[in-house]
Amino acid sequence: PIYKTIKGNGAIALAPGEAMTLSVEVADVHGNVTALSFDLLGVPPRRSKQTHLVPRGAQLFAFDQPNVLRSDSCTIRMPRNRLYDDAWVWIDRPSGREADASAHFEVGNRYEPLHDWFELSIVSRINAPELVQKLLIVKYDPERKRYSAVGGHWHRGTVTAQVKNFGEYAIALDTIAPVIKPLRVDKKRLEFKVTDNLSGIDFIEARVNGAWIRMHYDPKRNLIWHDGDADQKLPADGGVLVLKVTDERGNVAVFERKL
Repeated sequence: PIYKTIKGNGAIALAPGEAMTLSVEVADVHGNVTALSFDLLGVPPRRSKQTHLVPRGAQLFAFDQPNVLRSDSCTIRMPRNRLYDDAWVWIDRPSGREADASAHFEVGNRYEPLHDWFELSIVSRINAPELVQKLLIVKYDPERKRYSAVGGHWHRGTVTAQVKNFGEYAIALDTIAPVIKPLRVDKKRLEFKVTDNLSGIDFIEARVNGAWIRMHYDPKRNLIWHDGDADQKLPADGGVLVLKVTDERGNVAVFERKL
């Protein structure tokens, strides 16, 4: 709406047989530019009614209204004003892909932008009481063939999470504790690399001879550390260090060493 002189609201009309090359450029504040070029070719208009290339069962979501879409094992609940325009949304099953506790579900068009989260619920095949708190929704990247954690909570056989993108989702089971790798352990500095395979680091606690000590955490580098000079003097006689690292699903790793 800030442009007042656009002709045809940005639509490009080509006569049959007429060709045009289009280039779209996007730049960031430091001048780095990405460009995408493609060709358009005008064709005669079809006399038959146009059809949308969307999977069977797709539903047209109104951007200014709440929307709900259900399949047999997956449900989308989208509040109003999450979409920037009306859009076709669907729930489909990519063939041949299964996760720990559910099938994979393709939810909408992964290139369709969203302004904020919507609620995604998937029925779990795992309902054992000792495992349900280890379940979480994950997003699958088919190009990189890897999962990233979304989170969520289990309730009556279903895991529900707030997700901010369309894409491919499933339920995974996280029972693996984080990994603690010591880099330096002495009375002057404690430094560790901590990693987790799926749900992510949630809580870190370190104690020397039972007394709590402050640890710094840099999640981008997966580093935690304690500087004995700047943070807090450690006991002159050393003592026993106990470090506990817990992931978001409650799996705990423990490192213990005499300083």
